[in-house]
Amino acid sequence: MGKGLLGVASAIAIVTLLAKAVGFGRELAIAAVFGADVGKDAYTIAYIVPAFSLVMLGGLTGPFHTATQKVIATLRQQGRDNEVAGVVMAIAALVTLVMGALSGVAYVAAPWLVRAVATNASDPVFVLAVEQLRVMAPLILLGGWVGILCGVSNDQGDYARPSLSPLIASIAVIAAVLWKADPMLLAWGTLVGGVGQVLLQAPAAWRLWRTRPVTAPGIDLRHPEVKGLWGVLLPACVSSTIGTISVIIGTNFASSLPAGSISVFDFANKLIQLPLGILMTALLIPLFPLLTQAAVAGDRAELFRRMNQGLATIGLATLPLIALFIAAGEPLVAVVFQRGAFDATDTHLTAVVLAICALGIWTYAARDLMIRVFYALDDGRTPLMVSLASLGVTVAAMAAVIDPFGLNGLAAATAGVTLFNCLAIALLLRRKLGELPLGGSTPVVAKAAVAAALAGLAAWLIGPWLPPTEGFLQALARLVGQSAVLGVVYAGALAAFGVPVGAAVASLAARARRRRPA
Repeated sequence: MGKGLLGVASAIAIVTLLAKAVGFGRELAIAAVFGADVGKDAYTIAYIVPAFSLVMLGGLTGPFHTATQKVIATLRQQGRDNEVAGVVMAIAALVTLVMGALSGVAYVAAPWLVRAVATNASDPVFVLAVEQLRVMAPLILLGGWVGILCGVSNDQGDYARPSLSPLIASIAVIAAVLWKADPMLLAWGTLVGGVGQVLLQAPAAWRLWRTRPVTAPGIDLRHPEVKGLWGVLLPACVSSTIGTISVIIGTNFASSLPAGSISVFDFANKLIQLPLGILMTALLIPLFPLLTQAAVAGDRAELFRRMNQGLATIGLATLPLIALFIAAGEPLVAVVFQRGAFDATDTHLTAVVLAICALGIWTYAARDLMIRVFYALDDGRTPLMVSLASLGVTVAAMAAVIDPFGLNGLAAATAGVTLFNCLAIALLLRRKLGELPLGGSTPVVAKAAVAAALAGLAAWLIGPWLPPTEGFLQALARLVGQSAVLGVVYAGALAAFGVPVGAAVASLAARARRRRPA
């Protein structure tokens, strides 16, 4: 990465780590109070639609954030800074109308939505989930606002507020859970957290409007950038919707399995999303505007360099993570979740699902980066078509594995669909660009894969020599021991291959500085 990009990414990673740590504390509190039972099952079901807007659409690197970044970066690149405020406000006005209407629909149609998400849910879970969804329905509107405001904050050089935004939501949920073990307070705490996220970002909108040039155009719904925005925003939103539909498909299949299966799958996913979310947020927020600027300028060499930087970084960071989740999943789950209502049985079930789902981490991250290249090229349609095709693949794969393999089969199907998406996106990107030169990242990723495999094997082999996961301290000692072995072997293997982690990043940074056009 270039020096500036690397510095911004590092700062975002640190701030995001803090927010993610508190977010994980929220999951710990929920697990300790509710375990893998009716209350958590209902909340998992009810939160899917609001989370789709607040996290998937409006969260960092989501469609609203990405689209806002792209519009602003395009206007800045073209020297039309005085139009930014009016265009952003026009986007906000349209989003308010659309997302506000969808919030009302979600409130009225809550019973239908819950039944669609979990067809086989028991009556207690269904009734509770409907009540929770109605409380959280306004989050659909708030998600649109949060995404736009995060994009505006980033444009102003403020990366701290957007990265800390999820922390507000987590604190609100933790406070609600600690106040009283009532599943409905989970919903109210989540709503209050969403309001807090908007308030945290509000100063960015005020600064944008207050500092606009006196002669700047006002809110113009007919502005070419506002019209062109929908070419990226709508396909991206639909693609994210399809991603949520995939989650719904999985939840629907899981609802036919024993009680707690939905919660187990959700807890495993949370463990994966913590480090993966930090990496993708830190990488994509500063990288996407650079991809957009290269695309607008028609600089294909710069576009490919930036993409290779991202893919190499993803490989170095995610491959050892996969090895850790597979080799040391059980002590990790025990340390993080096993307390209160979350018992040893829940730990074992979650660890197995975690290990299987972890196989899709690299392909998930690589796919997301390549999708951003499509967005930078003003092409939201192609990722949308791939997402649509993946729905059929998801249903077929899960239907084929649920009877013989149960929850573990659903986890394997999820990882398999992610691989399908990644390969399809890569092939179509090559077709669009006429080439896909990955020589800058492939050697690093290949060596990292071998190093991670060796490190994971070493961590697994050392397991029998470490304490069993029968209590918190024993599980912690086992996790620390396996993690230390994995880290030492991984770094040593990379050094033996001539690719130490620090040297790899420094090399990428130096290359970007040397070859970047003046």
